Amino acid sequence: MKLLSLEFENKTEEWKLEKTQFGDLTLLVGVSGAGKTQILKAITTVQQIAFGPSLHEISWDVVFRLNGDTEYQWIGEFKKYPVIEPTLNPIHEHSMVLTTERLIKNGYELLKKETDTITFKQQKSTFAVSPYESALHVVSEAEIQKIQKAWALIDNSHQNWFPIKSQWETIDVLEQLLESYQTLESIQESNLPIVAKLALAFKNQPGTFQTIKERFVEVFQQVTEMRFQPLASTRFPHLEFSPLLEIQVAPASKWIDYFQISSGMRQTLIHIAKMLLSPNGTIFLIDEFENSLGINCIDEVTDSVLNESGRLQFIITSHHPYVINNIGFEFWKIVTRKGGVISTHDASELIQAKSKHDRFLQLFNYEKYQHGVDAA
Repeated sequence: MKLLSLEFENKTEEWKLEKTQFGDLTLLVGVSGAGKTQILKAITTVQQIAFGPSLHEISWDVVFRLNGDTEYQWIGEFKKYPVIEPTLNPIHEHSMVLTTERLIKNGYELLKKETDTITFKQQKSTFAVSPYESALHVVSEAEIQKIQKAWALIDNSHQNWFPIKSQWETIDVLEQLLESYQTLESIQESNLPIVAKLALAFKNQPGTFQTIKERFVEVFQQVTEMRFQPLASTRFPHLEFSPLLEIQVAPASKWIDYFQISSGMRQTLIHIAKMLLSPNGTIFLIDEFENSLGINCIDEVTDSVLNESGRLQFIITSHHPYVINNIGFEFWKIVTRKGGVISTHDASELIQAKSKHDRFLQLFNYEKYQHGVDAA
């Protein structure tokens, strides 16, 4: 999936996002409090609607593309109403009612939902549907399910490295996974956590694992090797038989396991591994890109983002001069806020300087950047 534009309003929290366009790579820049993180929050809120109810009064108008040229517009609004029907689900007591929802495909209205009725391809449903949930969540038609699956490709979990529950509790499970996920595409398309995907690549896709390792070593040149070994330690009995990531560090050639490497190393490896082991069409939302990355990590990870944009989509926020200065100004969106209204502005239409350095200086001296928050 590729996200093209979003307009969003959260009436409960009293803020709105004016229509914002997104490319393969979008770098949101602006002063603290301008609304960069809230733009990412708006995207994840719309994603959550595809899988269940809303707890806020919100409206959205999002345009996205699937399969290269099929364009969809998804519009909807949740409003606060008294409970419409008795329910055994306690979450519905606090949910909003989805009063209207439309899904338009290449200009043709594919689906329309009004409270508890759905019209799909101009045919009204003969069954009652929940007034609290999106049609993307309740309609079983193949095309709708495909769209819902595409929304699952939005990834804002770069902080999440190791799964709470091990996917590798027995050797039998490990052998089954190795048998099931042999190709790079199957590994990418799996719903496994990134540590599991990386272990599968180590065994079944050594070329891809080697690429990940080489990019990692470019950042941490003291690392000479990287591997997965069975964990046979009584320190973590619930993870017995789990493949454990280890890195070898010069000059002593000592092997260091996952639990001992630095957070900067882990975070860098997460970024690099996800970029190569995520399925085509994944959208990465990365807030404050430089967080948990040392200064020596930012260069390689920024280059990886630039290399993978196109196959993947990145919507990033950053304050870091290196990140901003090394991503072309045509990807910058200057974020400003006036009261509860968040707006974005294409830097390429506002900045005329020729060199990277001068563009960076012009950005930081630009009035919309310096005075990005107006409480009025």
